[in-house]
Amino acid sequence: MLPTSSLVKQPVSRPTNRSVLWETLLILAVLTATALINRALGTLVSLGVIGYLLIERQARHRPWAELGFSFSGIGASLRRNWPLILLVSVVIQLAVVWGAQVLWPELLDHIAGRIPFNYAQLLSALPLLLVATFMEELLYRALFQERLGWFLPVPAAIVGVSLIFGLAHYSPGPAGPVAADVALVILDSVIYGIIYARGRNVLVAWLAHCLADVIAILLLINR
Repeated sequence: MLPTSSLVKQPVSRPTNRSVLWETLLILAVLTATALINRALGTLVSLGVIGYLLIERQARHRPWAELGFSFSGIGASLRRNWPLILLVSVVIQLAVVWGAQVLWPELLDHIAGRIPFNYAQLLSALPLLLVATFMEELLYRALFQERLGWFLPVPAAIVGVSLIFGLAHYSPGPAGPVAADVALVILDSVIYGIIYARGRNVLVAWLAHCLADVIAILLLINR
């Protein structure tokens, strides 16, 4: 196994001011709570957090690279991460949908219940899906994972953020399918987190996330 240092690109900077850590944890707690209370409210808070992120970047003179924006590094990050992108966007989605179709149809029914549109509406909903997945990667990877990684080991930051990411996607239903659904979201999130950590490029993590969602939706709609 390769050492962690060879898998994870080091952060641009590691602020020692712990107020940044508490600030980040507070924002994460508020975002998670509002998402669980009401999805629409959670979306509104997400927009506010992105506004905060942009203002804070300007006020504290943070480089864009610290938010994971590295257009020149996209090619290198894609080459480095393509097996993980293939794993999370194709292999896992196929395995979950085809496996559950045979072994656990209730799980597919629960997951499909979270999809707010049908096949005919998919094309018109695609821009919204692109924006939603980008917002999630910007918040959970470029903000929360990045900043927690300044104070914690990067694997711990990835797992911690992914647990919260899974919780934020909770949808009520039977206990078994709900638990499995959240666990699968956490698994996907861990892989997005690794992709981000290996290239510190939010655009590549976004690509993986968006492809995974599109493929999963197509499989679920056509099951």
